Amino acid sequence: MTKILMMLILPLLLALTLKAQTDSSNKVVVYKPFNLKDTAEVELEKEIIQEKNMLKWNYSMLFRGVFLFNFERYLKRKLSFEIGVGPAFRDFFYELSRENNAYIDNNIIVKTGIMLEGGLRYYPVEGDMGGIYISGSAKYRKYNSYSEIILGNAPGYTVNTGYQMSEVCFIAGKQWEYYSHRFTYDAYLGVAYGTSSYNDILQDASNLYYAKKITKNAPRILIGCKFCLPF
Repeated sequence: MTKILMMLILPLLLALTLKAQTDSSNKVVVYKPFNLKDTAEVELEKEIIQEKNMLKWNYSMLFRGVFLFNFERYLKRKLSFEIGVGPAFRDFFYELSRENNAYIDNNIIVKTGIMLEGGLRYYPVEGDMGGIYISGSAKYRKYNSYSEIILGNAPGYTVNTGYQMSEVCFIAGKQWEYYSHRFTYDAYLGVAYGTSSYNDILQDASNLYYAKKITKNAPRILIGCKFCLPF
């Protein structure tokens, strides 16, 4: 009879105890129903905190002449959004791929441009901004530069040789913790389709240089890594 009463009373006591605990409590009560002497209050090792923000540095974009920072914000367990901004200077890979390259033969004056991006992320497995994810985003890059033209003793002049790119992207990647769970690493691979426009440098009948705007559409492969700090 005593055991039956204990089996009825202990669940009620457990429910009352759990209700009495506050969100700031860092202790749990461990019950052993048929050995009450071993029932004890156990200290939790650490409080579980869900960090909802993450600051990132996409150092792989240095190869495209951009110093890019990203910010990711938690929305739901498996959903977040990410934005990015950074100064753009010069994309040598893009310049060398040009058919008629004006950047090699002329003096270049580079001014700071900008890169902007934004999109949503979905974590199908783990969630809480961790694990495998898929993402759709839009990106924009603008590079500002001018070519200084000097012909003999004539006064020099400049021609706009800047270029810009806009693209829609789909990527898959993985985000995981390392270094004592304080930092996070983000690696991704994806595809993009976008438009690039640049000013091609041509000569007229008087041997004067002028800029002609060229626009092209093309797919691209995306690959990169980010160093992240959750907070």
